[in-house]
Amino acid sequence: MHGGHYSSRKLLRQRHSTSGIMCRRTAMPFTLSPAICESRHILRAATSCDRRLRPATAALLPALVLSLFSAAKVAASTALAADTIRVATWNLEWLVSPQAFRQLKGTCTPEGVAPRGDVRQLPCDVTSKLERSSRDFSVLARYARELDADVIALQETDGADAARLVFPNYEFCFTGRRHVQNTGFAVRRGVAFRCGPDDRELSLGDTLRRGKELTLFPGEPREIRLLSVHLKSGCSSKPLTAPDKACQELARPSRRGRFLRRE
Repeated sequence: MHGGHYSSRKLLRQRHSTSGIMCRRTAMPFTLSPAICESRHILRAATSCDRRLRPATAALLPALVLSLFSAAKVAASTALAADTIRVATWNLEWLVSPQAFRQLKGTCTPEGVAPRGDVRQLPCDVTSKLERSSRDFSVLARYARELDADVIALQETDGADAARLVFPNYEFCFTGRRHVQNTGFAVRRGVAFRCGPDDRELSLGDTLRRGKELTLFPGEPREIRLLSVHLKSGCSSKPLTAPDKACQELARPSRRGRFLRRE
């Protein structure tokens, strides 16, 4: 996304997405529709033991939303309108604050050379095409206000300093890589939450992006755990069995991660 326009129209035709949210709650696991052209959702309390994510209209990047459940039964008393929380996911495409961008611009990595996970660098093609102006950040902030979500899973974001320019009234949890592409969450002030650990197993030894865990309403019966992820790109229109390096990395069993293995 750049200059107030979405720069990934081709992603709307992709077969599967690599960024989005995973959610854990009570009762049986179920997988929600990837809804390739939908990435805004309403999370409502339910009188039964399931939680439903209902798509609402929004023209953001595609998201894969997976819901897994783990604890005790949800009390019927939680089914109140006031218990509604709006959750979204947004890939902000190399979002770096203007100050940090200027500092990194002179040491960019040549095209075809991926920056290492433990180094703060930008690819030279990014520095030439994605330097955002103050107007760009104003447009992104306007989109964030229109989205009006309580919790947003973020991808490709250089931490809280960059995210705060788009979400000024939110608090943040981000992965701790030195690399400028981190995953995390923006949480509206007033919503109870706890930042969880980074899911390093998803990063294959920090060569790729980590997942970031977040707990909403910690210690309450309605507690929910979320995971913001951005898996390996480059295998969107191919089967995971394809010989491409990107597909092989995406399919590696170790990328299941600690979040999905918990009971």
